[in-house]
Amino acid sequence: MHKPIRAVLIGFALCCYLFTIFINIISSNLGVELDWFQASIGNTTARFQFDFTPAGWVFTLWAVIFFWNLIWHFYALTTICRRYKHEYVYVFPNALPTPFWVAWIINLGLNIGWQFLFDGRHMIPAAVFMALIVISLIVCLATTYFRTCRDGAWMKDNMPGDLYAVRLLCHNGLGIYITFATVLFFLNLGICLIWWGAGANQIDVTTGLFSGLAFLMLVWFVLENFTPLEPYCRYTLTIWPTLIVALTAIFIHRRAPVGGDIPADFWNSNDRNDIYNAVLLGVACLFCLLRFIIVLVLHRRKPIDYGSAEYPEDLEEFQMVNTKRFERQRFSRVA
Repeated sequence: MHKPIRAVLIGFALCCYLFTIFINIISSNLGVELDWFQASIGNTTARFQFDFTPAGWVFTLWAVIFFWNLIWHFYALTTICRRYKHEYVYVFPNALPTPFWVAWIINLGLNIGWQFLFDGRHMIPAAVFMALIVISLIVCLATTYFRTCRDGAWMKDNMPGDLYAVRLLCHNGLGIYITFATVLFFLNLGICLIWWGAGANQIDVTTGLFSGLAFLMLVWFVLENFTPLEPYCRYTLTIWPTLIVALTAIFIHRRAPVGGDIPADFWNSNDRNDIYNAVLLGVACLFCLLRFIIVLVLHRRKPIDYGSAEYPEDLEEFQMVNTKRFERQRFSRVA
């Protein structure tokens, strides 16, 4: 049986997503010509450069983000038309529940709002919007992680293709997005502190931003590998590569700003932020390597325990049994 509200949300989310892509495309020079924007986002960023500003080429990550997440949007659209045994796929198994779509649509609205706020140089509200973008993405990931694990037993035995699709397309697409959005939040925060705050020193602000990023890196590495959260996010592997790209762009831009050639003294051992940036980049590479090794080992030796493969024929009975089983065995793994 269809659930009209969820089906409408899926379709509406795709429309919102396409409109968000359109706004991001015209936020370049085209938007200026159409008189939608005062300047391109790139030019606005260039006017507020400091040591945390990444090289311009890193913003091509938006193309990767939009393309990757567009794929799982089309996948989600197919679940409205497909059914397996008891129900339509978008109804059950429910890896992308209604709260996910609500949070995602809010995220898209925030993304569009941030574009106009940043263009209008309303940097403090823009920073708030970017923080809310990150929070909404956390909600999206949390809801789909939980529901994917809860209904994982059914999906693994009956619809493994859908299980892999959600993990590869949705979880990893959101992983790229939330990582890049977090870096942009720190960038936006730095602009606020330097130009809209008490005129803080650029070097000190950059050091503080690197420290905040280092803290998040350490916390996330521990959470995704050594806590009960591990089974939920085991196959989300795009976070560290995205961070490596962002840190590389920051390091390169610091040594060769806008249109400049790379100087002979590419490395300045007396610049604490040079050292900090290089250390964080090295740590990110190490964490990325360790993450891939840990996932590979756990995949082979400790598969995620989704519980019993015995399912009642009645859908409502199965959902009730599956939910209770999941609550009892939450986060468990095969020994």
